[in-house]
Amino acid sequence: CKKYHIRLSGPKLGRPKKDDRVDKTIEYKDNRDRIQVERDFSLAKRCHGLGMIRTRLAETTFSTIALAIVSLNLSKIQRNFLRALFDRNFRSFFRASSI
Repeated sequence: CKKYHIRLSGPKLGRPKKDDRVDKTIEYKDNRDRIQVERDFSLAKRCHGLGMIRTRLAETTFSTIALAIVSLNLSKIQRNFLRALFDRNFRSFFRASSI
């Protein structure tokens, strides 16, 4: 991990040192990133069929997983696009109606 500059989160193995200081900001960022990844996996399993893969061949399994992830990414893009579109239109609608 040190060779590729990968940080491991969580407590170190073995006996703790006497003057061991924990960096709360790095710990908070690691936890926040981990929660986002777990949320995405949960959404993929519940809504995009990643939890119901019943294929037998490795190639078919990989393609099924890839299609579920593409579907997940497309739904995120669509959600962000619609949010931006409606947010802009609703703001202009309310600005025009308040005059």
